[in-house]
Amino acid sequence: MRVFLLAAASKEGLGYAVGQRLLAAGHSVAALVQSVPANWNWGVEWVVGQFGDRGVQQEIERADAVIDADLPLGLGFESTKIADRRPSLLRRALKGSGKPLIMTSTASVLGDTGPVPVGEDALLHTPSNYAYLARLEEDVLSADDVCGVVIRPGIEHGPLPGASSVSYWYSLAERLGKGTYIEPGTNCWSAVHRADLVDLYCLALHQARPGMLVHAASETFSMRELAEAIHCSMGLKGSAVGIPYEEAVKLTRAAASLCRNTAISGAMAQRELGWRPAGTSLLDEVRESDRASQSN
Repeated sequence: MRVFLLAAASKEGLGYAVGQRLLAAGHSVAALVQSVPANWNWGVEWVVGQFGDRGVQQEIERADAVIDADLPLGLGFESTKIADRRPSLLRRALKGSGKPLIMTSTASVLGDTGPVPVGEDALLHTPSNYAYLARLEEDVLSADDVCGVVIRPGIEHGPLPGASSVSYWYSLAERLGKGTYIEPGTNCWSAVHRADLVDLYCLALHQARPGMLVHAASETFSMRELAEAIHCSMGLKGSAVGIPYEEAVKLTRAAASLCRNTAISGAMAQRELGWRPAGTSLLDEVRESDRASQSN
């Protein structure tokens, strides 16, 4: 199978990891880049150009499947207008082909889920800054002339990507000298290891049905549990501490989002696609990080 892949131009990108796995499975991979990376040949065929170029469109049409492993930015700025619409443009390029088109979304599109992990049938309470993404999801899922699939990961973590959302909690801990949560610390997030997420993309490529929405998460934890793990990673004695929301907003502009629940269940992926996540948990990854050695 020839797969056209987006977000593979950097070793830190999810697309690079997906591309490696596809190549190992015997597929050919064409990856879109604006310029060929110097001295970096890992087996893909580089497709050089901008997304809207005719030559790029021809490569999309030539492919047997398309995987967009990058979250559309949706910022509304002039420079991101193509990224805003990219999944819809991919769908139009594949119109009438019935070929697989896998789009990347995020669990954040759900809004506050509550602390209990929700499935793919959960109602959306989409924050205004993710409204564009909900529309793109619907556009891909409702297409009847391609095999549109949407993957909604929780927090992605692993050796390379790190977990950017967790960095806010590290920042609070370093400012206050101890693991910190915003009281009561019972809101929950879900996470998925990058290696497991890559497995899910490859399974979806071959097994997902048209219009399939898939949640990608293998663990759910509270912010108090995360604060305790960070406290441990810093080599500190005692326990993490809670601070009132009013104090948190003075310390970080992200306070409101840090108090939100983003809890999703990966049960359907395991049941219907045979997904078997086996990566290290985010909490264990945090506990075993080198922050302890850096703090003493």
